[in-house]
Amino acid sequence: MNLNNKLIQEINVLGPWVHGYFDLGNGIVIEDQDKLQKKRLFAIRNYLIDIITKYYKTNDLQDKTLCDIGCNTGYFIYEIYKKFKIKKVVGVEPRTKNLAKAKFIANFFKLPKNRYILKKMDVLSLGRKIEKFDIVIMPGVLHHLDDHILALRNLYKMTKDLCIIETVVLSNKFNEKHIAEQLELKDDLYKINENKNKFGIIGYKLETDRLDGATIHNGIVGIPTTDALLLTLRSIGFNKVKIDLFKPFNR
Repeated sequence: MNLNNKLIQEINVLGPWVHGYFDLGNGIVIEDQDKLQKKRLFAIRNYLIDIITKYYKTNDLQDKTLCDIGCNTGYFIYEIYKKFKIKKVVGVEPRTKNLAKAKFIANFFKLPKNRYILKKMDVLSLGRKIEKFDIVIMPGVLHHLDDHILALRNLYKMTKDLCIIETVVLSNKFNEKHIAEQLELKDDLYKINENKNKFGIIGYKLETDRLDGATIHNGIVGIPTTDALLLTLRSIGFNKVKIDLFKPFNR
């Protein structure tokens, strides 16, 4: 068996591969076969890089640290590490299968183990000692969780400087007047003019752990409206929050 065939066999054993695009050379490319997912993946990669570039106003981020929550195959930290040569990137991922893929990529490209670190970890159970990072990203994870408040509190504890969350949200049109009436917005906080219309809802649905990119526990997951997410972020301590809305991708 030649080296190319051996490599392809190893890739196939680790598969199926989703949420990633890696050019290994010699005509071997690991990529998501879903064209819509691949389009979305590239858009989010560009979005993350654009935010980091604009926030720091420089490509020199060699003294910064970054953590990717739910890194899956490690695609985003791999791309960000290549782009900025960040001092240290850490990818945390609760699924052993996904972590094995991320480690395969790190080993193949001979990424330095003291600067490119991969850990098995769940954002809902980080433990008492929480490491802090200059930049924390969490793309495509929040809408697969059942406890947004705990997840976002943990993100806040981890973040020194910049936190980027990419998630599916419900339209604010669901924050209707009759919902506000049933919520009985009577707390003294609502007597403050700027708080009068601050409320939001979360839609829960069933989800299994069958797919690599889904929830890790069979049960329910929640999708917030944009206002619900904004309200939660600010109540936790994220005071400077900017919301950007991606339009749905069409096939």
